[in-house]
Amino acid sequence: MKKITLEELKIYVKSNNRICPMPMKWLRMHEIIERHSVGKTLPNLMPLILGGWDASNDEKRDRLESQIDFSFKNPILFSKISNYLLNLKDADWHYD
Repeated sequence: MKKITLEELKIYVKSNNRICPMPMKWLRMHEIIERHSVGKTLPNLMPLILGGWDASNDEKRDRLESQIDFSFKNPILFSKISNYLLNLKDADWHYD
C-alpha cells in the first residue's frame, strides 16, 4: 500500500460528504491515538460522541482534522490512523 500524505488523508476524509467516523469507530480511533501517546500531553482530541454528537458537522469535521494533524507528528501513529480511516466501510462514516 502506498503511503498517504497528510493532505491526501484530509482530502479523503472530506470526500463524498464524509464528516467523521460513526461514534464507536471514532472512539476506537481515539483509543489508537491514546495508546501511541502515552506520557504525552494531549490537546483536546476527544471524539465528539455521546453528548458531543450534538455538535455541528463542522465541529465534528474540525475535531477529526485535529486528530489527524496530531497523529501526523508521529510517523507510526499517522500510519496506523491513516490505515484505520482508509479501511473504514461506508457505513462506518457519518455523512453530511
